[in-house]
Amino acid sequence: MKIGNQVTCLNEIVVSPLPEHDMYVLQETLLFRIGRALYRVPKGFVFDGASIPRVFHSMLTTPYDPNVLRAACIHDYLYRVHEIGKKASDRAFRAVLRLDLVGETQAMLMYTAVRFGGHHAYREGPTKPIVGTF
Repeated sequence: MKIGNQVTCLNEIVVSPLPEHDMYVLQETLLFRIGRALYRVPKGFVFDGASIPRVFHSMLTTPYDPNVLRAACIHDYLYRVHEIGKKASDRAFRAVLRLDLVGETQAMLMYTAVRFGGHHAYREGPTKPIVGTF
């Protein structure tokens, strides 16, 4: 699946919930490309789903919506490793949302939220482990 030849997801996401932490753990390595660069989110990566404030759940979706999990996992990984910048990470998030059939309006609202509200998470990303809980 491709959007604008920019982002390609090479497999589906397989996760298990960690309800005691309100998080998910990746059960299989997740592979994706941005342009020609290949990225691997490792098995064991822990993320919190889509970081959507509760007040917006009825308008957008919940953090646990299966249609947004792959995009959220990739986005959290990119924020942690800083292999590409914040803006490119946010664009990849939106592209994967669309690949996973999230509607254009919802994807744009979620993209706008991370563009304006994700600065702290991006700065803090490298301080968090790639695998294991934090």
